[in-house]
Amino acid sequence: MLNVKKTKALLEKHQLRPRKNLGQNFLIDENILNKIILAARPDPETGVVEIGPGIGALTEALLQNFRKVLAFEIDKKLVGVLKEELAKFSNLKILSQDFLKADLKKSSVFSPTASASSPSATFPIT
Repeated sequence: MLNVKKTKALLEKHQLRPRKNLGQNFLIDENILNKIILAARPDPETGVVEIGPGIGALTEALLQNFRKVLAFEIDKKLVGVLKEELAKFSNLKILSQDFLKADLKKSSVFSPTASASSPSATFPIT
């Protein structure tokens, strides 16, 4: 779990600063993180979509509680951080694109025939 000190160190390591024009804020409160996870109703058979994973504090918790995490990150610098910091997880797919411009119905990551061993899992769209 990232706290203020770890978050600052990670941002410094990668020479990053939050970008106001993208509305970037980073989750550092473990109580809030736990509330978000509980509200998401963890299910090891279900995939979850995260929009704007930032440096991955919530992403890591989602990876530990869901079958697959599909993360949309518009900031290419943060994509690199996510890939490096969360490399140990095989159930993460990062899409470096604007979620608002993504065509989810045509995206192969939402394939109903995906299996646990494939790069994608089932993500019900309702």
